[in-house]
Amino acid sequence: MERVEAMLDAEMDAPQTFCHGDFGPHNILWAGERVDSVIDFDHACIGDPVIDLAPLISFHGASGVMPLGESEEIRRAMLHRATLRLQVAAAAHLAGLGSLRNHALGNFERRAVEGTLFDPSGERPD
Repeated sequence: MERVEAMLDAEMDAPQTFCHGDFGPHNILWAGERVDSVIDFDHACIGDPVIDLAPLISFHGASGVMPLGESEEIRRAMLHRATLRLQVAAAAHLAGLGSLRNHALGNFERRAVEGTLFDPSGERPD
């Protein structure tokens, strides 16, 4: 509850815009050194644009994502990252996918114990 409440509080005054909803290397097609296409828009929504930075933190760490936003945006993205597994678990539960729900909850618990909910290196938002 603490992680979800922190994210919701941080998002109260956040700007709302189009978000991909599952932005990460697995949904980017490259042509050499440039992005050719972005695919898989089934999680697209109107929301806080840092939703799309949160998965990038999983791949590049918060420090690697810093050039993409202001410090407050990176802080909110880290809060979103901390709840991504809970969001997957909730969606899986609603869809009747118990195995995926349990996997996502286990991943959340592991990250909580390791101290890596916000960032793979253990960095925490201010």
